[in-house]
Amino acid sequence: FLARDLFQQRAPYACWEYLRDLELGADVDATSRAEFAALSAHVLATFRDFEMAEEGLCVAEALAPDNAWIQVERSCILELRDSYSEAVEATDRALLLRPKFTPALLQKADLLALLGRPGSAAEELGEALRELESSTLSLRRVILLRELHRFDEAWEELERFHELVPLVERRLSQYTAALRSELAWQRGDRET
Repeated sequence: FLARDLFQQRAPYACWEYLRDLELGADVDATSRAEFAALSAHVLATFRDFEMAEEGLCVAEALAPDNAWIQVERSCILELRDSYSEAVEATDRALLLRPKFTPALLQKADLLALLGRPGSAAEELGEALRELESSTLSLRRVILLRELHRFDEAWEELERFHELVPLVERRLSQYTAALRSELAWQRGDRET
């Protein structure tokens, strides 16, 4: 978890230094080894070393062939290579392995938007949200609906987001307040 936090919060290089110096003990299970290899591959791909990244992914898939997370990592690496259609296929494999897997749903929505299909992305997230209570998926859908100028639907989804997250961090609260204000204006509601 520390490695992923370093990757997301600090920078890929900080994560790479940490991973390079980390030695996995003999007691580490195959799934953890596979996820370690997949994360290492993702970090390598951010440095555009796709050959080494592919090797790491092959190791990860050999260790845990039915791991949906590894397919999400593959999708992220394919996205970095600008292979968006292949990246969507990887997220589809992840969703076959683990239906309604939030990281795969988010990744697929982002890819569909990059492919010029934000409507499809919003619909797929909407369908998933019929079964899931995910604030992350909900907020991503709000953003997609806003981009599509479907302001009434975006407003409704933002209301749902706030139901899912009654206590919000200050920065996110400020962001959603600005979003609410923009949506109100776009909807013609000058009183909200």
